[in-house]
Amino acid sequence: MALLIGMDEAGLGPNLGPFVVAATVWDVPSQVSGFDFWAAFKTILTRSPSSCDPRLHVADSKQVFQPGRGIGALERGVWSALRLCDMQAVTFRDLCAAISGSAALSGPLATRLEGEKAGVRGADERTAPALDVGSEGSLNRLSQDASWRDESTSHPSSLLKNTWSTISSCSNPVDFGHVGNVPHVFQRAASPLPAKPGRGDKAETSRSARVERSLFDAEELVAARAGLSEPLHRDAVDEPPWYNANSLALPVASSDESLVEPWRLACERVGARLIAIRADVVEPNRFNRLVRQYDNKAAATSHIAMNLLRGIWHPDGGVEALVVADKHGGRNRYKPLLSEAFDGANVITVEEGAERSTYRVGKGELRFQPRAEEHGPVALASMTAKYLRELAMHQFNAYWREHIPGIKPTQGYPLDAKRFRAEIAEIQRQLEITDDVLWRER
Repeated sequence: MALLIGMDEAGLGPNLGPFVVAATVWDVPSQVSGFDFWAAFKTILTRSPSSCDPRLHVADSKQVFQPGRGIGALERGVWSALRLCDMQAVTFRDLCAAISGSAALSGPLATRLEGEKAGVRGADERTAPALDVGSEGSLNRLSQDASWRDESTSHPSSLLKNTWSTISSCSNPVDFGHVGNVPHVFQRAASPLPAKPGRGDKAETSRSARVERSLFDAEELVAARAGLSEPLHRDAVDEPPWYNANSLALPVASSDESLVEPWRLACERVGARLIAIRADVVEPNRFNRLVRQYDNKAAATSHIAMNLLRGIWHPDGGVEALVVADKHGGRNRYKPLLSEAFDGANVITVEEGAERSTYRVGKGELRFQPRAEEHGPVALASMTAKYLRELAMHQFNAYWREHIPGIKPTQGYPLDAKRFRAEIAEIQRQLEITDDVLWRER
């Protein structure tokens, strides 16, 4: 087996609303470099649909979704992918729990990685039971397997922990032709790892200069080795008030699942499987903290992305993997970032440049490139991130329309965000909502 992982983000530029990073994880046959994603699913997916094309439109989210056309095409593609990996969600709350990984370990990943390592760990160690991501039965089987559960805190596969979220109840559907009741999706943390303490923190005064410059501090690396299942600092993030509203039933605009089974059959024919979809939704208060801590927006977004990645893959697993991601803010050099993200693993630079930066870590290859959405798994990640952000912005706009009837909604991008911020300024003051909760500084 080999893993093909695509990562992308949405909402890096806006001042209002969340920044979202998403990843899709595929199990593909033989050498991952030889797997042609688009050819394998050409009867199911298209990057350039005609007006009557029944296939799913999968591409860069900016091509699939435009506000004037509604969210239907975007949701149809994302929803079909979620169903393909057996994620069950009747409300947005369910979706958030599944996509953040708060329900369970990435079972197929853990199972396969453990299978690779079983021959070298010794007779005393056991492999994980087979699980299907998102399956309720899988959760039951995991809880019943006491031998696996007892060693989960020290086992190498405990590195495969996932992100966690806090979600309010969901009930009412919404017409996406206007701003209405929308879902609550508040991400608690990017991963089971805490953010790096601020430079002014007294507890950090004795750290060496090397650690002070690190993207990940010593506590985070220890946490990665320990495989913590929850954030170390749960109370560090306050929930924005616009997530106290009612949320909605899913899907909201497109219930067309007609291509899910054909897509599943196509996967079986080529020996591929969508193992998991994961995402991290980062609201302004947490985003601002990370930017202040690293004094750099690119470093903050890289921190978020690497936390998500190491929650679903680690080079110690011994499994061939190809990770493809869009470049982080134009960054060309990723070796120090990868070395720290993977606990000092040996990172070999293959190439570094404006068009592509490629690295080898264990049996994995990591590529950072512009226009990475040309790769199918990245395109699906892009669409997932955009879908989550759009839902979050509907929630945001619904909250302010409740307090200021008739206010024009915003997508949060700089020019219009300034207009919106000025119009809500007085109510914001009355509601005692701080700028840090509302506004992303960079």
